[in-house]
Amino acid sequence: MSIIKLNSIVMLSLLIANTGCGKEVDDTSQTVDTNDTGDQKPLIVDGLEEELINFGGCGDIFMYSSSSDDKIGIFINAAGIVEEAFAEDVESTSFNMEIGSNDGQARVILQTGERITTEACNDAIVPGNEPVVFTELTAVSGSVTFIITPTDEPTDWGEFPALGEVQLNTVEFTTIEGDSIVIDNWGFSAAVGWLPG
Repeated sequence: MSIIKLNSIVMLSLLIANTGCGKEVDDTSQTVDTNDTGDQKPLIVDGLEEELINFGGCGDIFMYSSSSDDKIGIFINAAGIVEEAFAEDVESTSFNMEIGSNDGQARVILQTGERITTEACNDAIVPGNEPVVFTELTAVSGSVTFIITPTDEPTDWGEFPALGEVQLNTVEFTTIEGDSIVIDNWGFSAAVGWLPG
């Protein structure tokens, strides 16, 4: 089993985001045709974080990053921390969470495919624009640090406008071949707390 170590910090702020739910999974490919030549290149490789240049987020809390061609995406979510940050009534609140599916834990998913994030944070998927997922890997270990900074007052309809900063710390995925991919000390910022739509 080989280990691919991904190290870098990417801290960018975006105030516009896309995101989606209900992705079709086809676990048959982790490669992409390069320029329709028939040549295949792996999508999940060393330096993956350098490909993730688009960032977004919404809700409480869902954050994602994707490659410029939207063929690679990483999705990070946890429950209730934006509203909790507002309740703290301080400038910003930090949350350190282990990877897992239990309450108080963060979930991190890595996907490859087509149009991975085109419908992210959207409550209505446009027909013909649905994400098509070739590979989906769920993180098996590591931790996530969120820093939530409220940017406006909560709304009457349940929004908590905030800037979310996320950092992955030694987050490990296992490929279908049994290799480990570790993303460490990498993150980004995006607007969160707004309702998908």
